[in-house]
Amino acid sequence: MIAADKQLKSAHDVQTELITRDLNGSLPMSLLLVHAQDQLMTTMSEQSLIGQMIGLIQDISEKDGN
Repeated sequence: MIAADKQLKSAHDVQTELITRDLNGSLPMSLLLVHAQDQLMTTMSEQSLIGQMIGLIQDISEKDGN
């Protein structure tokens, strides 16, 4: 999860740069960029869900005394 956090931060930084370029009118929009945005958002959402699942599993393990 730590490695994923670092990679997603890098991807998010690139995303922010692309959005800024788009707002300045210096980036042509393409289906590929839209798809990349969708993939990044899905990955970030899934990472959040997995983090919550890990927490729940840890809570259950602690309650079971494992």
